[in-house]
Amino acid sequence: MLARLPFRVRRTTRRGSRDPRLVFLVCIGALAWAMIGARLFVIQILRGGWYTALASGQRELFEKIYPERGEIFVHDRRQTDGRFPIATNRQAYTIYAVPRDIPDPVRTARKLVPILGGEVIPLETRLAKPGDPYEPLKRQVSRAERDAVLALHLPGIAAEEMLVRYYPDAAYAAHLTGFVGEDARGRSGRYGLEGAFDAMLSGTTGFRESEIDPRGRWIVFGARTGTSAANGADLLLTIDRTLQLETCRQLERAVTDAQAAGGTVVILHPVTGAIRAMCS
Repeated sequence: MLARLPFRVRRTTRRGSRDPRLVFLVCIGALAWAMIGARLFVIQILRGGWYTALASGQRELFEKIYPERGEIFVHDRRQTDGRFPIATNRQAYTIYAVPRDIPDPVRTARKLVPILGGEVIPLETRLAKPGDPYEPLKRQVSRAERDAVLALHLPGIAAEEMLVRYYPDAAYAAHLTGFVGEDARGRSGRYGLEGAFDAMLSGTTGFRESEIDPRGRWIVFGARTGTSAANGADLLLTIDRTLQLETCRQLERAVTDAQAAGGTVVILHPVTGAIRAMCS
């Protein structure tokens, strides 16, 4: 007796035709590879510099080392060294915030306002900036204010030391010294001696670059490079402080008595021609 074999039907396609499902998969694969290639082109070519800087910012620490600005002196026989600074530096503090480390901006603002002044809502807005690593809150605060802020132990709130320009005889020497101002380009001398000798007084900025770990700590065996800051040079004027103060007082009195719009006095040394006093 003969066994009956199973009958199979094979579906064939005409020569040259393709399975539409295979074509669909190939198109999807090609599209995916094209999208990946386009994305890699954007990341590596168009925005490569940005991502490199981002990676360096997470692994490398770069900070500027600011020099101490030179002082401006006049002659004063009452001082031990015979000099008195009419433009000098004194220590002050800047209170700043790291908003990304502040868990409760509202509570933090309410704690700071009684010390720093201002209002809660504007301060709260500054403390709530997402991802902001540095937000200066108040500059040139005293040591007492700094200590009061740090005593609160608020997360994300800190203080840094800074040198600010100080003019002890501003009332009688401001027209000589000018002042130091700050803008987007940094601090620089404006008018007077501060402006005329700004490059000499400013000194040279240094820098320090090192590798850090994810917690911001220096890597012991990491690369470290940098240059030291060069402090600015001092200026010693031919002005005599005692003569300068008395001359300015006498000029002020004379202008008031004469009801004049203003006045100017310049006193020169009779032999050398050095300026001993200059009031305006």
